[in-house]
Amino acid sequence: GDAVHRLLEIVPLNAPSAPARDDLDAAVRGWYPVVSDDELDRVATLVDAYCASPLAQRLASLPGVLPERPFVFEHDGVLIRGRLDVHSQEGERALVVDYKSNALEGRVPTEIVEAEYGLQRLVYALVCLRDGATEVEVAYQFLESPNEVVSTSFTLDDVARLEAELSAAIARIRAGD
Repeated sequence: GDAVHRLLEIVPLNAPSAPARDDLDAAVRGWYPVVSDDELDRVATLVDAYCASPLAQRLASLPGVLPERPFVFEHDGVLIRGRLDVHSQEGERALVVDYKSNALEGRVPTEIVEAEYGLQRLVYALVCLRDGATEVEVAYQFLESPNEVVSTSFTLDDVARLEAELSAAIARIRAGD
């Protein structure tokens, strides 16, 4: 997963194309000297899947798309920081894309997002809404199934609910849950 993300950071968002296979192999072997040929094939397949996807083409058409945008904010005395895989903001509308290299193993992307990424999704939404967007779309792209993008939109009307959910999660962490 890390190798896929590192490669996608260098794929031009305005003209998505995967690195040549020899260059991809050399880069990944440089980062992970014991990588197997099967693992290299999987990495190449996932990077190719992104580059050929409708979402990649959509991002290529948007102005001001940025990879790996760092964020930080405070909520309930907790400093929350991270990176958005891809961020775009046009006017008051923002888009966040999170690549997922997870093996689906027969699972449906929508179910995975609902079960495992709800807190992450609300953090991403709050980042953009607190940064001036009035609407934000958070999209998850599982690269094993790149055309099944799981997308949810939020508006300023959702901020109080999102903040309450984040507060509840922080309270559970503080309680040791």
